[in-house]
Parts: sequence; C-alpha cells; structure tokens
Amino acid sequence: MWEIVDGYVTRHKMFTSGDRILVGVSGGADSVCLVRYLLDRSLDLRAVHINHMLRGPESDRDEAFVRSFCKEQGIPLTVRRVDVGWEASQRGLGLEETGRMLRYRIFSEIAKREDCHKIAVGHHADDQAETLLFHIARGTGLDGMCGIAPVNKKVIRPLLCLSKKEILVILERLGQNYVTDSSNQEEHYRRNYIRNRILPLFGEINPKAVEHISSLAEKMRKLSVLVENRIDSLWERHAIVRQKGWFLPETAWEEISEYETEALLLKMMEKAAGKRKDLSAVHVTAVKELLLKPEGKRQNLPYGLVAVREGKGLYIGEKEEELPRDSVDLTVDLTEGVAQLMIPGEEESFFFNVLDAETYFKNAEKNDYTAFFDYDKIKSRIHIRTKKSGDYLVIDQAGHKKKLRRYFIDHKIPASAREEMLLLAEGSHVLWIVGERISEAYKVTEHTQTVLRVQKIRRKSKWQTESVF
Repeated sequence: MWEIVDGYVTRHKMFTSGDRILVGVSGGADSVCLVRYLLDRSLDLRAVHINHMLRGPESDRDEAFVRSFCKEQGIPLTVRRVDVGWEASQRGLGLEETGRMLRYRIFSEIAKREDCHKIAVGHHADDQAETLLFHIARGTGLDGMCGIAPVNKKVIRPLLCLSKKEILVILERLGQNYVTDSSNQEEHYRRNYIRNRILPLFGEINPKAVEHISSLAEKMRKLSVLVENRIDSLWERHAIVRQKGWFLPETAWEEISEYETEALLLKMMEKAAGKRKDLSAVHVTAVKELLLKPEGKRQNLPYGLVAVREGKGLYIGEKEEELPRDSVDLTVDLTEGVAQLMIPGEEESFFFNVLDAETYFKNAEKNDYTAFFDYDKIKSRIHIRTKKSGDYLVIDQAGHKKKLRRYFIDHKIPASAREEMLLLAEGSHVLWIVGERISEAYKVTEHTQTVLRVQKIRRKSKWQTESVF
C-alpha cells in the first residue's frame, strides 16, 4: 500500500527527499498513518498538534497520546491549545469552519518558524467522497466538483489515494495504535451525517463507490485545468481594465459558449472584488441576465460592486462617477402625423408616427423600445424629457396615480439612473418611462381609433429595429 501512496505522491510532485515537512497530528488513525508513511520515507519531519478544547478530558487524552507518539518516533512536536468554541462565538462562525481556519493559520505559522517546505495533512479518499457529496448537495460548479486538492500551495495530502478501510488495515499490520474522536459520531455535523449515513448506502450499491467518487474528483481537476486555461485565454483577449473595475465588450459573449460566458463573468467579479468568497452562481445568473437587457440596466453585487449594461458591453466594478446627462426637454410636433427627435449629445433618437387602430392590431410588435398610446386621449403637446418635480403616472384602470419618485423607489431604480431616464410626458403626466412601463390612462383599448407609435432608436446598436409601418 505504501507503493500506491508513492505513486500518488510522485504523480502530484508532493515533495522531494530534501524537504522538511510539518505534519498535522490529531492522534486519529489518518494522521498517525501519515506520520508512519513519511517516516518510512526517511523525511525530516516536524509535528504539530492542536487541542481544540471542545471535548474536555477526551481532548486532553488526544494531546497526551500525540506527545507520547511523537516522542517515541523521535519527531519534534509543537502543541497549541485553542478554545475553538469561544473563537467561534466571537467570530459568529460554526465550530467546523472556525476550527479549520485556525488550524491552517497555525500550521502556516509553525511551518514558517520551523523552515518547513511542506505541510502534510491526513485527508483520505473517504474525505474526498464526503466533500464531493457535500458540495453536490449544497450546490456547486466545476470547482466544487474537484473536491479536495492533492496539493494546495504548501499543503500536501499524500493519503487521498487510500480509503479509510485501507488506512485501518495498514495500522493493524504495523501494530500501531491511535485514538478515536467521539465527535465523529455526532450526526448534527453535516459531514458526519454523510460519512455515517450516506456513504454506507453508496457502498451497498457498489463496494467501490468511494473509489469511484474520488476518481471523479480527480477527473474534474484535470478538466478544470483545461477550462481554466481557456478562460485565461479569453480573459487576456477580451477583458479591458478600467480605473475602478473591468469592462467586457459584447463581442466577447456573442462568440463563446454559455459556460465560458458564465466563467468570464465570475472572473470579472472576482477580479473586481479581489476575492472569491460570497460570489456565487446566483450573482453570475443575475449578471448574465443583464447581458440581454438595455443600456443603463444594473445589478448590485457583494462588496459594494455594481454590474452595468453599457451600450457596447458590460462593466463590473466600483460605481464610477459619471457626469449626469444634461436636462432634456424636447417638444414633439405631430402636426404632420410623423416626427423624429434627436437627443442632443447622444446616439439615440425617437421616431413618432400616428396610425389607425386596424393597422396597430394587425402589425404591432411590442418591445422595451417601442410603445403605443391612444392618440385621441392626448390633449396637448407632449415632450421627451428628464424628470421634473410633480411627475406622476396612472397605475391602474381606476385612475389611481403614483408619483414618479415613488415608482422609482418601489422598482429599486438607483438614484444615479433616475436623473438620466427619459420620459414621454404630457405636462406632469408621464405617458412612458422609456424602457419601463406606460401610464394606464393612455393604453390602447378595443375602443381606440387612432394610435401613436413611439420608438426609441439607438444608432449602431444591436437592439435597433428598422421596421416602420
């Protein structure tokens, strides 16, 4: 079985004969087996034991066993006592998460002090299978399917190729004793539940289930390398750095697969945030939906970031300070039944034309950039403009009004976007919040005789429609 571990260590280039290795020793079967393997390879070892102070006398028993074991094997040992329960309460985290975080922090500290090249821990194939099932149950992507990495910077896991049963067989043949952590049987810990309840059921389906699940993680890691290289290549080709974030031109996502698009968006968020934690598939989905929306639409993200759909792409980063659009107020002259207005300084215009109701009902194609109104209900000049104090719209057929300001608040439209939103209005009555909703008072009904069609057109835009009737 040592030869199996040798092959695994060699394949993943875990250490060389001259390395000094720090071993995490809990006293359990896994870590004891790891120490015996590394000793058989005549490596220069240092050991560390962390007493989590969670199990009273049992924790002290484990510490005493590790002290005796390391003395017997001639390995220098460092022992740290950490009140994980108190630390967890102070940090607002669970015991498992707090314990894991503190362990690796202490490992790194002692490895640096002892000039150790690597940090060895005793994870095995069952741990790998548990991790994979846990990630699947919680919801995961390709990264989560890779499970526990054999090598993660200085941390190495030589026993990932062995099952728990194989480790116990090795210790029995060596005549090596160890201690058992009674908390491993407490099934309120989610991983223990998977270990004690779920994995045995998989074993009934196939005795090699653990081996196969662990092998799947290995395959996913190989696939992950290929995917990561592809995403890095796309990133180098398309991503554009800005002062406070990143910009992705729309040509990028038009020519790649959906998976690649999602991976690029996650990479954008990670780059902008400077970290991966708390960035999930929910955020990727929300930003991906933004790609199909018109310019100006935005999505708030963790860490104070924002994703903004721009005319020629997508921006993710800190909220950029932009000069507000100058106040717009243009009168629409419909005396000829047709009109076109250009928005000063912008690449957009509005086309108006009056048509009979029969044409409307036969041919009208509705979208966010075209709106239709009962022309006979318009009694005075209408304007394309930005918002003014007192603006309102009618929200139902009973004629109830809602202040425009309240509408913006209810629909979570950012304050920075409200100043620039264009409106079609008759006095203070808003007919259309362009790109959003129209007032119920002007909607076309079965009694409408004449229809006003209003179309917003962006020049050189993939959203522009050229059909006019």
